[in-house]
Amino acid sequence: MYEAINYQETGRLIVTDIQNFPEEVLRSINQLWLNHSDNQFGFSVQSRIYIDQLGAGNDFNETIWRQFGTEVGWRNQMDWLPYDQLQFTLQDNQEGHLPRLVIWNDNDEQYFKNLFHTLLWRVNHLNI
Repeated sequence: MYEAINYQETGRLIVTDIQNFPEEVLRSINQLWLNHSDNQFGFSVQSRIYIDQLGAGNDFNETIWRQFGTEVGWRNQMDWLPYDQLQFTLQDNQEGHLPRLVIWNDNDEQYFKNLFHTLLWRVNHLNI
């Protein structure tokens, strides 16, 4: 994703990067995930779970975000799983488990939530 926007300044995406991310590249990335996971992973799978299944609205909702995390296997009933406890095989994962952006430290949590919320809404809006 960084290469698609030639982003070099801070080394991280921001909400406006997602809002302006090239549609054709987003579609291609999603299609690669779908093709190589037997339609189990991808932004479109996550968007369907987050928006269509759980009912996430335009505004971020913490309760729905936590439900989403549980649905895709990023958290147990109480806590978010650290990145090193995620599974990276098709056999061991829940639908929508991947891709996942990385949170580098606890200060990044709200950044991650806003970025991913924006991404899944953009995917939904573009009908990817």
